[in-house]
Amino acid sequence: MRLRNLFLATALATGALATTASAAGVTPHSFSKGYQSGPHSISQGGNWEIVDTDGDTVTLDFRCAINGGTGAAAVGLNECYLAGEDGVTFYRPGMLFSVTGPTWAEGGVGTNAPRQRYRLCVRSSVLFRDGTSAGLPLDCSPLQ
Repeated sequence: MRLRNLFLATALATGALATTASAAGVTPHSFSKGYQSGPHSISQGGNWEIVDTDGDTVTLDFRCAINGGTGAAAVGLNECYLAGEDGVTFYRPGMLFSVTGPTWAEGGVGTNAPRQRYRLCVRSSVLFRDGTSAGLPLDCSPLQ
């Protein structure tokens, strides 16, 4: 629930601040994809910002997140990265790991990144309290 609220708050803040952010040279993006595993609802996704800088480079700030729902005993981020349109530029957070509880988010920063479109990719897994588990596929946002 907390992560769903985080996604909702991020979406609302992104919409409310879009005009201000654009004027300040910050371009916010977000995505989320939901799944059903038996009686359990799961979502994974994230958000990122491209901070406009002078010249051919930008600064990137990104977060990947999973919400295993109220039945989750533990969640894990298996993959989280921001990929450039050139197919060469990738930014990953320092460490990915599993945590006890229904939600988790991890992020990173890319500095002096080439000015181009990027996509955020995330793959996660959930262990439920009823003993079942779910491994979600790799989901990527559109290039933006």
